[in-house]
Amino acid sequence: MLFDIYRTLQWLNERVTGLELENQKLKEDISKIQPIHIDSIVYKIQELQIKDLKGTLNIGITAQADEKTIDKFMQEFKEDNDATIEFDVPEDDTGKDDFTS
Repeated sequence: MLFDIYRTLQWLNERVTGLELENQKLKEDISKIQPIHIDSIVYKIQELQIKDLKGTLNIGITAQADEKTIDKFMQEFKEDNDATIEFDVPEDDTGKDDFTS
């Protein structure tokens, strides 16, 4: 029984020593890593190729509200910002967006 305890302690001592060495090596490796500085990222959107695009694209103030609420919001916006707002809605607009190519 004492021999088993001694053998277990010896194994644990070797294990701790091995882990300490590994830890030291990892610390040295981390200290050698240089930080990376990125000046800018350039997105080349014109190179994207879209095969199939479906759904609704909401840009800006697109609302899922009734016409009265939107009119009220637009009136308040014009008053607060002294802005002119114009809408160009095609006469044949069916209200559905179909972006299939």
